[in-house]
Amino acid sequence: MKTVLLLSTAFLLCVSVYGQNGYQYLDLSAGVSTRNFEVGEISYEWQGRYYKGNEFFFQYGRTDRDYILTVDSLAIDSMATDTTLFLPRTREIQNFLVGYAYKPLITRSKNLALNLRLAGAVGTNEDQFIASLSAGFELSYTFPNAFVLMVRQRNQVVFWAREPWRVGAFVGLKIPLVKMN
Repeated sequence: MKTVLLLSTAFLLCVSVYGQNGYQYLDLSAGVSTRNFEVGEISYEWQGRYYKGNEFFFQYGRTDRDYILTVDSLAIDSMATDTTLFLPRTREIQNFLVGYAYKPLITRSKNLALNLRLAGAVGTNEDQFIASLSAGFELSYTFPNAFVLMVRQRNQVVFWAREPWRVGAFVGLKIPLVKMN
């Protein structure tokens, strides 16, 4: 009995135990943020010990914005002087961001996992350099074939942009690539 107890203790001390280790995914997601900002994201994700996720992502976002042009002193006829004319003009705003996200596990059950998603990114909005920080939640459901359906909520602040605060919801699919051991 002592020998079995001693061998089992030695075995447990020598073997590494992981909650989920080695899964790699290609993530495809899309969603909408505040002020009708449409976002698409493609990323490479790998799972670490105990469901902690790491992710490199490329994010593309776009929106159509209406701007008001003011024209002073426009004389339409001889009676109109010092008139202000408002002309709507639509301009598409595009963002391109590349970044990293760290996703520690909050809770999980058999097929569901809830992660906190903390991310930072840099890129451009076609006019200037922008950077962003975001935090949110990701709920993932794993199917038996290792595909994962995810729903993500994100709160994002974008530095050096006209509209710095973005809150959005996203839906995506994680496609398994390989499982490392």
